[in-house]
Amino acid sequence: MNGIQQIFPQTPSPAQSIADTELTDESLLAAYQPPQDQPWLSFNFVSSLDGAATVRGRSGGLGNDADQRIFKLLRCHADVILIGAQTVRVEGYTGELVDEAAQRWRERHGKPAHPPLAIVSGSLALDPTSELFTA
Repeated sequence: MNGIQQIFPQTPSPAQSIADTELTDESLLAAYQPPQDQPWLSFNFVSSLDGAATVRGRSGGLGNDADQRIFKLLRCHADVILIGAQTVRVEGYTGELVDEAAQRWRERHGKPAHPPLAIVSGSLALDPTSELFTA
């Protein structure tokens, strides 16, 4: 597992070490559960200490396995996945954005297996023949 511990608001007791409090996927999904009775927007991104959102033009260089785990789990709850056009162009988004386990979770919770993808672009300079659009 990609060690994620909750340190606030609930901290481990003095008899418990931080290592004993690693969160499971189900506990993370519960922690990120949006309210059901009102519109909700959530977002997640990784940045460097100086606020940069990319390393050498790619956002993927900033995160680690734990960050990717959270991205994956947040997509379980998503009604729409929003991605910037530059991320699509540079990172080469292709194929499915949720894996089989996430698809099953979504279906068990009354959601379609695949959330729609929305791309934010100021120019629409995207390749319509790319695998993202053709797969």
